[in-house]
Amino acid sequence: MWAQAINMALGIWLMAAPGVFQYFGPPRDNAHIVGPLIATFACIALAGCTRGVRWWNVPLGAWLVISPWVLPHGTMATANDVTVGLLVIALSLVKGRIRHQYGGGWSVLWQRTNRTSSSAEAAG
Repeated sequence: MWAQAINMALGIWLMAAPGVFQYFGPPRDNAHIVGPLIATFACIALAGCTRGVRWWNVPLGAWLVISPWVLPHGTMATANDVTVGLLVIALSLVKGRIRHQYGGGWSVLWQRTNRTSSSAEAAG
């Protein structure tokens, strides 16, 4: 959970970085597209049932790492994108601890439980 919260902050930082470091053009557009996606996927992954969404940040982080060589970037934009990209990838790999278990999923429908058989015996 903490890792996804940091990823949300990194996505927000990525949106603010072009204004802070004063870079424009393709690096700015890239940050304004990828930043909200990273923040959104990290926010969705905070919920226990949607933890797997964190994996969508891995390709986005990889794109940030390789984008300076695909798009024309300046020195500051390159350093920022590569650093943020590596952090996003690393934090997306953190699984976290499951604290609560809600429901049983679809497998509960076809599993035979003791509760069902004991209630049938009591009625019979």
